[in-house]
Amino acid sequence: MALPEKYVSYPVVTSEAMNPKTSVEKDTLVGLEAPNFSYDDLSGHPVSLHELKGKVVLLDFWESWCGWCLLALPKVNELEKRDQKDGLVIIGVKVDNPNQIKKLAKANGLKYRNVLASPSVLKKYDVDARPTYVLIDREGIIEQVSLGDLDMIKSKIAELIKR
Repeated sequence: MALPEKYVSYPVVTSEAMNPKTSVEKDTLVGLEAPNFSYDDLSGHPVSLHELKGKVVLLDFWESWCGWCLLALPKVNELEKRDQKDGLVIIGVKVDNPNQIKKLAKANGLKYRNVLASPSVLKKYDVDARPTYVLIDREGIIEQVSLGDLDMIKSKIAELIKR
């Protein structure tokens, strides 16, 4: 898969684990209460996960160095646009390179909130690859974790919204 022209200067590393068509699911956190965090979004406004109880929440762990993440940004943006009226909230979670993240968020017209987090959040959510999607139900319970398979997450979002 070739990267769009605006990303040609990014290094490309390929491996089977990074291919978004390789469905990888992590279930060690499924069924547990989502660990709380509070970080500022890119505009400096605080975001606390526990304050989002009652909403279906998708955490999108991505970074500026992740080509698959960059390719998925428009899809994630469209997902929130489509489902936010039904109670979906998407929070992008990043831990490095805040200046590049701000540029990418602006360049991609991201409408969903993005937070600049500390690396400790990666341990809390057992994140060791990007993109990692963590889907949390209205009660704050982790329903699904996916490494790069946004389509798998989409079907679960539809199910949670109907509940």
